[in-house]
Amino acid sequence: MAQQNPVEVVEVCKVASVDPDHHPHPRPAAPSSPNSFTLSLFNLSWLRFPPSSRLLFHQIPTPNTTTTTSTSGDAVSLFFDSILPILKSSLSLTLHHFSPLVGNLTWLPN
Repeated sequence: MAQQNPVEVVEVCKVASVDPDHHPHPRPAAPSSPNSFTLSLFNLSWLRFPPSSRLLFHQIPTPNTTTTTSTSGDAVSLFFDSILPILKSSLSLTLHHFSPLVGNLTWLPN
């Protein structure tokens, strides 16, 4: 019998780097551009491991009130309407300052 996964993926997104004025960070045109760099021998040894791309969220506690009934839908709505957009924006602004963390690995033909 297959075990059910208690985690439900509700959204997958990619966050691009932007500068503080919210202009998209330009991507390098070619591997030889000034924004590219070669990996050291130490870095190359880590290529055999999959990248870590996990972001964990915990349950938002709902307030205990006697006058109104709070539902878990309120917490979900709060998360998607308020918290998640702020997290995406913060990550995008942070990546602007740590540009080596942004990008893709490419192999040169030779």
